[in-house]
Amino acid sequence: MKLQTLIIFALSLVLAGCPDDPVVAGSGDTIQTDATDISTPQDGTTPSSICADGFVNLTFSVDDSANKTYGDGELLWTGSFAWDEETNLLTYSTSWLPNEGPYPPLYDDGPRSEGGHEPEGSTAGDSIFGTSVCYKAEEDKLFAYGVLNDELRWIWIGPNGQLDIPAASEGVLNVPGMSIAKHGDLDFKVFLDLESLHPDYSTISLDTH
Repeated sequence: MKLQTLIIFALSLVLAGCPDDPVVAGSGDTIQTDATDISTPQDGTTPSSICADGFVNLTFSVDDSANKTYGDGELLWTGSFAWDEETNLLTYSTSWLPNEGPYPPLYDDGPRSEGGHEPEGSTAGDSIFGTSVCYKAEEDKLFAYGVLNDELRWIWIGPNGQLDIPAASEGVLNVPGMSIAKHGDLDFKVFLDLESLHPDYSTISLDTH
């Protein structure tokens, strides 16, 4: 067999063993999903922010750039919903106590299409923490929401957030978030003088509460 023939034969074997180029989110190609597979992981660890047909993509953020207090996963978007980490899907729930989640944590690691958790267009490391999740709006629904820290303490500022999601919503819906104002330069502690409580509350002590 001539050298030229051997080279052509070897090249054909190499080409036959090459898989098709992978689809990368943001490349302009469409990633197909269905109702049981809400999103397709792009980096093997986090679900994509691309939601299937019939689902709406909800994005949410908290701006901590004035103080830089929090880290990745230390803020939780809580509300009248529960979150499935595996599918990145929200479902409506009337109860939203801190321990009845799970709730989506917020990150400052860039958009999901680049391996992060934030909405598309986000910038990693800017102290604006966000998340991007999917929700199937089968009927008109009013969500209430707020923010917890990683100790499940309420830190949302002002009245509960409210979001009206019409039935059959699709596309991207940016949920109004909040900015944490610049902290002052004084630390203070608020405490109750238990000895001064009304007699109706005499059973309250540091051991019981």
